[in-house]
Amino acid sequence: MLGARTVGTLGLGAMRLSTAPERPSEQDAIALLHAAWDAGLTFVDTANVYAADETELGHSERLIARARDCWAGDPKTLVIGTKVGMARPGGRWVPDGHPEHLKRACEQSLVALGVERLDLLQLHLCDPRIPWADSIGALAELKQAGKVAHLGLCNVNVAQLEEARRLVDIVCVQNVCNPFDKTAFTQGMVAHCLREKLTFLAHSPVGGHRGVNRALNHRALSDVAWRHAVTNTEVVLAWLLSLGPHVIPLPGATRLDRIESLQRALSLKLSDGDLAWLDEAFPFVRETLEGAMEAPSQKSSQEREVVLTVGIQGAGKSTWVGPLVERGYARLNRDSMGGTLASLVPKFDALVASGATRIVLDNTYATVQSRRDILAAARAHGLPVRCVWLDASVEDALVNVCQRMLENYGRLLSPDELKLASRKDPSVFPPAVLYRFARLFEPPELAEGFAVIERKPFQRRAGAASNKALLLDFDGTLRRTKSGAPYPSSADDLEILPGRSEVLKRWRDEGALLLGVSNQSGVAAGRLDVPTVQALFERTCALLDVEIDVAFCPHEAGAPQCYCRKPMPGLGVAFIERYALDRSQTLMVGDLESDAEFARILGVRYVPAAEFFG
Repeated sequence: MLGARTVGTLGLGAMRLSTAPERPSEQDAIALLHAAWDAGLTFVDTANVYAADETELGHSERLIARARDCWAGDPKTLVIGTKVGMARPGGRWVPDGHPEHLKRACEQSLVALGVERLDLLQLHLCDPRIPWADSIGALAELKQAGKVAHLGLCNVNVAQLEEARRLVDIVCVQNVCNPFDKTAFTQGMVAHCLREKLTFLAHSPVGGHRGVNRALNHRALSDVAWRHAVTNTEVVLAWLLSLGPHVIPLPGATRLDRIESLQRALSLKLSDGDLAWLDEAFPFVRETLEGAMEAPSQKSSQEREVVLTVGIQGAGKSTWVGPLVERGYARLNRDSMGGTLASLVPKFDALVASGATRIVLDNTYATVQSRRDILAAARAHGLPVRCVWLDASVEDALVNVCQRMLENYGRLLSPDELKLASRKDPSVFPPAVLYRFARLFEPPELAEGFAVIERKPFQRRAGAASNKALLLDFDGTLRRTKSGAPYPSSADDLEILPGRSEVLKRWRDEGALLLGVSNQSGVAAGRLDVPTVQALFERTCALLDVEIDVAFCPHEAGAPQCYCRKPMPGLGVAFIERYALDRSQTLMVGDLESDAEFARILGVRYVPAAEFFG
């Protein structure tokens, strides 16, 4: 099933019919599609960008539409899934998740496919430049407008999927999945789709056209193929089909004989011995699915339980745990007790021996390995473990850490101050800590031994926010140097870019606060001192004939060691707190990727300077 539609257990990926260097003729491609549909491959996966380049966008969709219109079978049995969210400038593949681009691409797909409503529209991938919620919101609007029957996502992780599902109904996920790419299994997506009753579309199921040789040369696959007188790739597809009806592989084809091979894969029945042989060769597959296939054996009882919180630093674990401690839960926390996570296990055993039956542990517990010892200890004592997953993104955590720092210290700490404070305050750490968590994080799974997993999405605390503002970069956005140097070092070398003053005055007169956010690494490098930097800002404001409250980061360039260097959000968070800014009425104007990323993390709209000032 794909949403409310019944489809074949095997689908067909149409990409190579339009993108292969020696793609088949239109006549041959249509014959191939007809053969696939006659064989029961009634779901075909395409995209508006499946074409040689941007000059023939919609090539694949138009091809499929022509094949559908002349097929002898019932076209109502076909389900055509297409995608938006990519662009093809110069033949390259470039993410584009702008809501307007997605809506425009959807309209083009409707025309190319010759339909009033798309069977399935999938977002091709996450565009890191665009807030995820904005892209998903555009899809939701298309569905609400009746232009799309079902929505899906491609190339996403579990956190992105669940964030999207909070906004709109998602029926399927399409990720790379084959025996040689563990990601879909080890990061939990296949199991998560099984548990949530979502269809998982496995693209590149035999390794893609570049990786198929791995399947052709694999000993275990060859052994099974020899026993059944089939090919290795047919064994791979049959094996993926054995994982359950929620997995639909999407092999591609450019020749008719490939369709015959897919028919053989559909009819191939692997024996228990075959499956055991393949499971031994690729053990990570069944291991990650077993937990999802079994219902939890026991529900956690609050009279006798262990609560293990999982989540990134800054997700609010300490705040969440507070009420449990007030209700009598014993708390174990490495940061307050010292030592390692492993050193908490003897303390846990001692608590249980003393009669404690309700215990909460609230460190990050980012990986399966970090959770394993405490789960084993709880199991030995017969205590069920309730996992509370405080699901916050890196962006949410960065903002939260900045807010907490402003509350506790009254300002953003410098890199040296962060190092010093972190010795006594576990809530203080450099930004790299958060990115390391995100890189290592393995979502909790029931298969690890949890009785239940409660996923709690991060909720930004509400505050009185009503003011609108412009957050303004300076160098390259408002001013430039006469000498051509990247940054001014003297007032004589400074000049205002055209049209800036008039636009800023108009926004000021309409009630917007004008606030400057600037990186000034020249201070750390010794090329400038703080009084000179401040004097240059004052001179800039005088030439613009407007007042701008400016905050700047004086720390060194490179990977951020502080929270005030863009794209870190600290300067913006400080302004939001100080002026009670409404994020929905706040714009960031800049000229660099770091400015755009700063806006994304902060949760405000970004407008490039060239576009804003015209």
